[in-house]
Amino acid sequence: MFVSISHDGEVAFHEGWLTEKEARRKHKTNAADAGTEAAASKPERPELAKTMRGYLGLHRHAAVRTRLLARRNRHAPCRGA
Repeated sequence: MFVSISHDGEVAFHEGWLTEKEARRKHKTNAADAGTEAAASKPERPELAKTMRGYLGLHRHAAVRTRLLARRNRHAPCRGA
């Protein structure tokens, strides 16, 4: 998983992406386990635990809020004394 923030403040979460090393390893294990039922019946664990998803959600919210506040302060009109 990785998070990208565009120049206009849009936040995107990309889940399920594998590094080249992970993809090679997964391809090798899939090829080796193609004929076995053990691989098919093995339950797959979620990528992130529920608490970690909540933690990432809080950080995402904080990042977006920070960017929006910075943008608002930059474009706020000057108020003289």
